[in-house]
Parts: sequence; C-alpha cells; structure tokens
Amino acid sequence: MNELLVLLLALAWIMISFLALGLFALARQIGILHERISPLGVLPFQGGIKVGEKTKPFELKDIDEGRSPVRIGGEHPLKKDCLVLFISPRCPLCKKLLPGISTLSRSLNDIELVFASDGEDKSEHEKIRNLKYLAPFPYVVSRELGVFFGVASLPYAVFINAEGKVMAKGLVNSIEQLEGLIEHGRSPKNERGRWPALTFRADSRLI
Repeated sequence: MNELLVLLLALAWIMISFLALGLFALARQIGILHERISPLGVLPFQGGIKVGEKTKPFELKDIDEGRSPVRIGGEHPLKKDCLVLFISPRCPLCKKLLPGISTLSRSLNDIELVFASDGEDKSEHEKIRNLKYLAPFPYVVSRELGVFFGVASLPYAVFINAEGKVMAKGLVNSIEQLEGLIEHGRSPKNERGRWPALTFRADSRLI
C-alpha cells in the first residue's frame, strides 16, 4: 500500500513539473509574440504639450559629460528641425528600433536627432549610449522633458520644427512609422501639425 502511495505521489510530482514547464514555455512565447506584433500605425497621446504649440527651451546635460549641453525646444539657433526620440535601456521595442537608426540618420542631415530617457541608473544609460548607432548623437536623461511632451509609452518620437513648434508626436514601433512621422512633421500641408494614423501591410514587422 505504501509503495503504491509513493508511486502515485511521484507521478503527481512529475505531472506538476511538466505543467510548470508548459506554462513557462507558453509565457515565453506570449512575450515573443508581443514583441513581434506590429501596430497599425503611430499612436498619438493627448498628454503634455499639444501638437501645433511652441515648446519652451530646455538646456540639458548629455549623459557624456565631455559633450556640450543639449538644447531642445524653442527657436533653433541654426534653423534646424529637431527629432527627439524617447527610449529606455529596458525597453524591448526600443532595442528592436535602434539598429535602424544608422540607416535612417543618413537622410537626417538637416535634422538634429536627440535621444532622451529617464531613470537614475547611470550605468544602464551609459551602456546603451555607447552603442555604435547611438554614439554620434546627443543623449539626455530628464524626467521633466518626458512629462512636458506627454510621453506615456516607449519608443516615443517628437518632431519640432526650427521655430520651436511641435509638428508631430506619437508612439513609433518601427522605422517605417518613424519615417512617416518625420515626413508628416516636415510636410508644408501640416499647418496645424495634425498627425493621422498610418496603416501598414499585414506582413509588416518591427525592425
């Protein structure tokens, strides 16, 4: 009788172990699927400064203290448009988006690209700051900046024209969406800075 009870308990533990492994595998697949799903378009948020309004100027330190201070907002001294891309070292979607920046940057010669983030762990920011496709660009850490622009999710982009006006902003999960936001922000027809939702092919994937 005791041997039968021990055998049943052993079988029960084996089944529980297989069940736990199955749940772990399912959770992992859900996470992978979540990262791979492409949204239908840029998702605008209503918080912070509104599209079409002029920004106040921010003078921020680069995470690399050897670099010059970074100016965001207000009238640009060199009459250049500015693209602020909010990211995080712990954001999976940001890590998928960033490698495409090196290709995109070739067409941004007349646009100042600035990376922005938040958080107190300086080592994490320095690690992502030193990536080859981020190294050429300014990188600032400022919670106030994110609150001002109404950043609710990442990666989030804000396009500011040379006069300091926000022309487009929204959540961008792919290079295609980021390019679309830039194109809309620079469009002469974008008088009010309205940002329409974009639609992508069903087979579109994150970069």
